[in-house]
Amino acid sequence: MAAYEYDEGGVMATYFLITFLALILVPFTLSSFGGAPDKITHGCECDACVEQRTRAKKLEGGSLLAPRLSKKAYALATGWAIFALAVYRASKMKGTSSVYDPFEILGIASSASEKEIKSHFKKLSRMYHPDKVKETAELTIEAIQDRFVSITKAYKSLTDETIRKNWLEWNNPDGPQTTSMGIALPPWIVESKNNVWVLGVYVLLFGGALPLLVGRWWFGNRQKTKDGINARSAAAFFKSITEEATTEEVVSALGKAYEWELPAPKNVQALDAELAELDKTISQKVGQQYAEVKRLAKDANGDLHESRRRALILIYAHLTRLPIASPALQTEQRQVILQTPLLLNALLNVSTARNWLVPTLSVMRLNSYLAQALPLNAPPRVRLTQLPGVSKADIDALTPRPREMIEVLSALQEKGDARAGQVQKAIQKWGRVEIVDAVFKVIGERIITPSSIIFLVVKLRLVPPGTSTEKKDLSVDETKRVAAANEKKDEEFLLTKGDAEDVPKGKTTGWAHAPRWPTARKPTWWLVLGDEKQGRVVVPPIRISDIPYADSESERDYRTYKIQFQGPPSTGVFTWKVFVVSDTYVAEEANRDITLKIEDAVADNEPSEDEISEPDEDSLAGQMAAMRGGQVKKKGEESEEESDLLERRRQKCRQLLAETNTPPISLEEAADTIVRVLEDPAGQFACGLKLNSAVEKLFHAMRQEGSDSQKMKVIESKAKRFVESYPNVVRAAVKFVTKKQTPADHSYMVDNLVVCRCDRSDRIGYARMHDSFHYGVRVLLPGKWLSVYASVAFLTDMMAIALNGLSRGRFRREKSGIPAKNQPWPQGLDDLLPYGFADSVDGLDLWASHTDYGNIILKLAGSIIQHEPKFAAAIMSKGPDYTFGIHRPAQHIARAMDEYDVATAFPDRLAKSDHSWFTYPIKYVFTFTNVLKLGGMSQYMNMLATGGKLFFRPVLLRALTVFSLPSMVIRYPEEFSNVNLLLAQINGRQQDALWCAETLTVPINECYYILQNTCRGGCCNIACPTPDAEPKKCANCGLMKYCSRQCQTDAWNHPTHPHKGLCRKIKSLKEQLGRNSWDFLKGGLFRGAELDALLKKKRINPSSVMEIALEIAAIQSLQYGHRERQ
Repeated sequence: MAAYEYDEGGVMATYFLITFLALILVPFTLSSFGGAPDKITHGCECDACVEQRTRAKKLEGGSLLAPRLSKKAYALATGWAIFALAVYRASKMKGTSSVYDPFEILGIASSASEKEIKSHFKKLSRMYHPDKVKETAELTIEAIQDRFVSITKAYKSLTDETIRKNWLEWNNPDGPQTTSMGIALPPWIVESKNNVWVLGVYVLLFGGALPLLVGRWWFGNRQKTKDGINARSAAAFFKSITEEATTEEVVSALGKAYEWELPAPKNVQALDAELAELDKTISQKVGQQYAEVKRLAKDANGDLHESRRRALILIYAHLTRLPIASPALQTEQRQVILQTPLLLNALLNVSTARNWLVPTLSVMRLNSYLAQALPLNAPPRVRLTQLPGVSKADIDALTPRPREMIEVLSALQEKGDARAGQVQKAIQKWGRVEIVDAVFKVIGERIITPSSIIFLVVKLRLVPPGTSTEKKDLSVDETKRVAAANEKKDEEFLLTKGDAEDVPKGKTTGWAHAPRWPTARKPTWWLVLGDEKQGRVVVPPIRISDIPYADSESERDYRTYKIQFQGPPSTGVFTWKVFVVSDTYVAEEANRDITLKIEDAVADNEPSEDEISEPDEDSLAGQMAAMRGGQVKKKGEESEEESDLLERRRQKCRQLLAETNTPPISLEEAADTIVRVLEDPAGQFACGLKLNSAVEKLFHAMRQEGSDSQKMKVIESKAKRFVESYPNVVRAAVKFVTKKQTPADHSYMVDNLVVCRCDRSDRIGYARMHDSFHYGVRVLLPGKWLSVYASVAFLTDMMAIALNGLSRGRFRREKSGIPAKNQPWPQGLDDLLPYGFADSVDGLDLWASHTDYGNIILKLAGSIIQHEPKFAAAIMSKGPDYTFGIHRPAQHIARAMDEYDVATAFPDRLAKSDHSWFTYPIKYVFTFTNVLKLGGMSQYMNMLATGGKLFFRPVLLRALTVFSLPSMVIRYPEEFSNVNLLLAQINGRQQDALWCAETLTVPINECYYILQNTCRGGCCNIACPTPDAEPKKCANCGLMKYCSRQCQTDAWNHPTHPHKGLCRKIKSLKEQLGRNSWDFLKGGLFRGAELDALLKKKRINPSSVMEIALEIAAIQSLQYGHRERQ
């Protein structure tokens, strides 16, 4: 059994204490020394800053006799003192060895022989035998006997085999003994007479002290937020800060927190007189601003808490640089001021949590006012008093009155003022920040797609006043080398985890010029991305430091910082602003406008205009490009070299096919090729050139010479017959364009189709399947991806035409004796949209994103909705911000307007054109938007009222400007009314929307309503400065109204819509109708039908009335657009 031995002499307890202390003290001590930040040894060297840093160091470090140490330092010092004491005590203790050594007991060497052992034992026996030793006071008979027994056992352990075996095996000559366990506790603890006292101590420790410590820690933490301030202070911040909070409101919120953060000291009645005097002086100096801050700092009962009052007085005394005589009040002010960075940081977190930009910037700027001790919102002249030894009176006395710091320095130097040297020292280390560059980047991507991880990369440097940033001239090679090196560093930094580039050694900012701040201050800045128009913080701010100073000799005199955030979920252009705000220097901040363009992933795969050659006139791509107004190659327009190359290839193909008696590809083969490619776009047979050649075969079969109207009628008729003859092609195309894919998979599929993997060794087969124009090693195509998109556009148009011949909700009848794949399309909903409504919307959206041909996808979607309105409901169920419902129509109208703007640079082309190249996409868009409401009017209006205002309205206002032109409004009244209809619906003008919808069906009603609105409306001047003024009728026509003679003059001489000619037309109509009929018309006593009858009776051509009405409508629309922009 084990026996327990208590520590009689305290040896074990001492060693236990030494071990325990060493385990704690060593790592804590190493962390205290090893983690110390680099000591800042440079900074502003003006006398005021040097003296302030000296005073701060003295206050923080104390004196030699009374040093200021932290709690951790005191704890470490106490621990090491106890450790040293324990080590000293252990060194004085006599150790007891537990190893039995007979040689040591006998006092002989372990190498002694048995004979020597016996001889030595005999000597010891004669010396220490109990009979030979006399008892004394110090040596009792028991000690004498124990010593002789010990000698005898040692001797036998070395000479007797049995005892020796026990010694070697059990470390004891008597054999195995009971196991003893040492406990580092004195024996009196377990003595029965001390039980009550020991239990009492246990109860006090574990039942009283430990719960007290845990409770104090727990409830203390509950009162503190993660920012280290009192929870009630944070609650006050949440209640006090508003979306448009000014700097004064921020100060009042700051003052409220001192009720809990820094309670008023006790026994301060002696300081009340000085505080009252300060309060009075501040009120006189600051005025209404200070009174407003105190009013805002009051509680719900209208009382100003004492702690709040004292804090506000001391803060404003600091801001206004009022001297304080009392040392106790100076100490209190120092505590209040040093508490502000922690409180302002918490206040900043409250503001950014709500994404409020104005209060966020106000909190940031307040830091600098406190650092420099300047009044809030100080004017430019007062800001110059940040310089050492310069007051406002000094600035006012200088002539000419300086506006910049460098001008102050120049004026002082000209006067020979001794302060010029101090000012120069401060300016040399001034923290005026400059944004070198600010861009958005996505790692490994050329464009920025929705919801991607974006980096805002900002390059900053400090440019003190008067510093030149002009670089030295470099050679071309040196410039390229420097640019390449910097670009490489930028890419490497983008892949790192840190928010800032590593700062080179010796390039740190150092101490700032802040002589009135209670401690030495290192400057920092906030970097924040905000939307100034909406007053929102886009990305929460980060705090940065160590911005390098500009150096014209350095190749890279700036430092790069980055903020990572997730991009918007939808496409669009976002104009934001980057703010860099200093926490130390007043008004030394920089900002820059920055634009983020979010594009679809598919757009990255679209070829640039430079990569696309002009398609041939007689090709499918050429015909579609011509409809869009693009350049095409006319027959005979090729260059001589290109013409010869094409002719040689054609002759070679004709000769090859003639020699082998090989017929060209038939319509059936073309249809089969299309089906095989579309059903397996990633297979070996898939080839965009092959698909394009097969589709062109069908296209040429449907070509028709003649006017555009004749062409369209014949094409529609042939398209219907084609759909009936080759329904398998239509079904393959439907599945191809409605299949749901990710943007990456879609791009991969298109890229796979672009690459031709066909066997060119089979010259005959290659020539037949790829057409004679594409024979040879070099494939002549009008663009890398155009073969695929043009083919899809043609097939999509065929599907839309086929659906237009069907009644709503009706399908083709099944024919008996025909396989399912050859049945007329569509046979039902599953045949119309094989993947269902929701997935088909996502599939079509990918194809609709194409800049040139996506509008035809919208035409198909409109045809599907007309046939099955549930498809519109599926589109709008995706949400008001879904791209297919709003973004795609806006995208294609914007593209059409871009085409129009380009065409206006070529007057000859514009005069000859019928504008179909840009009106066709707009027609297709309105085909889609006008039927989208069939999916639910409330959902449709909600979609227009949300996403429409942001994305659609700017585009429509731009289109309205074009279609309101006199030459356009008469030629395209339907497009003009459609634009007005959408604008009215987006802006919630229901009456105007009903009017626009009616005019699309009954044109004569449009004329009547326009004349009525003009008669009852306001000033007709497009840019009228006083739209609410009472207008008067025009003396010439009696219909148009103007609020002043100036408005009438401006309207008559308008550069695009002059009213003078319109006024003559109205006067002529008035004379033809006669006075009585004209008054009836203006009085609203009959409707559009009666107006039509009146025109017939008077034998007036209705087109002249419509021309007048449309011109007036154009003026009214432009007037509305002008007011919307204002």
